[in-house]
Order: sequence, then C-alpha cells, then structure tokens
Amino acid sequence: MDMTDAHPDLVNYDVILSSAPLSKNYVPTTDQRVVHYPHSPPRWLYDLFRDRISSFDYPGVRFALKTYAKWWRALDKEANDHVDTFVANSELIRDRIQRYYDRDAEVVYPPITGNWQNESNGGYFVTWSRLAAEKRIDLIVEAFTGLDERLIVAGDGEEREKLERVAHRCDNIEIRGFVEDIESLVANATAVIYAPKQEDFGMVGAEAMMAGKPLLGVDEGFTRYQVDTGVTGERFEPTVESVQETVESFEAEQYDSDEIQRRAERYSYSEFESGLVRVVEGVAD
Repeated sequence: MDMTDAHPDLVNYDVILSSAPLSKNYVPTTDQRVVHYPHSPPRWLYDLFRDRISSFDYPGVRFALKTYAKWWRALDKEANDHVDTFVANSELIRDRIQRYYDRDAEVVYPPITGNWQNESNGGYFVTWSRLAAEKRIDLIVEAFTGLDERLIVAGDGEEREKLERVAHRCDNIEIRGFVEDIESLVANATAVIYAPKQEDFGMVGAEAMMAGKPLLGVDEGFTRYQVDTGVTGERFEPTVESVQETVESFEAEQYDSDEIQRRAERYSYSEFESGLVRVVEGVAD
C-alpha cells in the first residue's frame, strides 16, 4: 500500500518533476504543473498482470490479488490524471503510456555514465545484468553450449547457480559473477549479446553502444530500437537456434565502432539534461 505522505512543502513550487511511481496522496494546486518521468507504468498492474497472477496456484489468493490490483490500478490512473506532461525513457514506454493512460509522452533517454571505450577485440562475447529469469541469460548460455565462441557472463542473482551448472561442462563459457570494472571487460570484447524479455530501456544495450561495440540483441522490447541491423548490431529471436545462427554469421570487422559511438550520443548526459530542461520550460511557459 502507498503510505507516501502528501508533501505539504511541494505547494511552494511552480513545477514538480517526479520519477518512478507518483504519490497517490499529493494533489497539486491549480497553478502547479506536474512533469512525470516514469520508468514504466507498473508492469504487474498492466502488461505483466496475467503472467504474475498465473504464478499463484491458489484460487483464493488469485481472487484477492485481482481485487487488490483493480483497486491499485484505479489509484494509479487517478494520480496520473494530475500529470501535465509525461516523459518516457524510450519509445516502448511512450507506447505503454499511450496504451494504459491514453496520454502522449516525450521521449528523453536516461543518461549513460562510465568510462566506456573500445580497446580491442579480445575474442569473446560478453553479457551482463542481474541474473534473473526475465533477463534470459540462460538462453544465451544454452546457445553457447553448442558454439565454439567464448562467452563471459557478468552479474549476480538467483539464476547464478543454475547458469554455473550449465557452464561447468563447457570450457568456452565463464560465469564471473559481479565484476567491479565492467567497462574494461566490455572494452576488450568482440561484441555484446543481450536477450531480456520486453526490456523497458536496457542500460546494457546503451552501454555497449557507448563502448563502440556491436550489440547482438533480441528482437523485442526497446532492444529492437537500439539495434540498427548491420550498423549497430544484429537482432535475433528469443530461441537457442536464432542466437546460434546470429553468432555464427556475425563478422566483427564489418562494424565501425566510431559510427556506433556516434549513434550512442543520444544517451549522453548532456542530451538527457537538455531534454528535461526543454520539457520543464515547455510546461512552465
């Protein structure tokens, strides 16, 4: 339940810029303007609702959750009625805002920070993220069990032991766990491979491009927007066979790292800053 207080001091401001879920208790004054930059409409309430409900086996629990979700969905939409301008962190989130809130949104990509660079082709593919089921690292690892190419997986999470059991029998797959200097690992990779389920934005894809590395990405979610086939990378379907075919046909020398980094300029801090300033100035006029 949302126990956020009503933030009485907020009435002193002309424009409120909010991120993540909105407070369900604060009601703006008549002359205030609200700019909302959500990471996504709450996915468990909307596009992932059926998946989440189906994971509960007991009918009584399902009924209670459906009732709770219906009530919470009403609160969510009521809070968003107070928003003057929505800002989406990707075209995919813009489409979700349109679908579930019936509102338009401006796209301002979040900023990518870090010392991302292209140093060499070290002869290995790399992927990294939280090791959770929705990131589908297991799909990538399974695909590489049938390939001669090297794969390095960085990150930690509930799927780690499962991945280590698969990688244990394969000399070409390495599960490194959490890596402090991920930038150096990526700087010497051949390419980055990424297969999340309907990713909202995808920091991994953006970071790969900032490093000038080709991105082999799944053809869904925002990842498909990040991949310009033959220029910034290649797309594959979320199947073992498609991943294997894409890796086997991939030729790193066909890609221009400078062009990839130029395409990644849209993820710079300066672009993020100017985008938000433009939106806030627009509602304040």
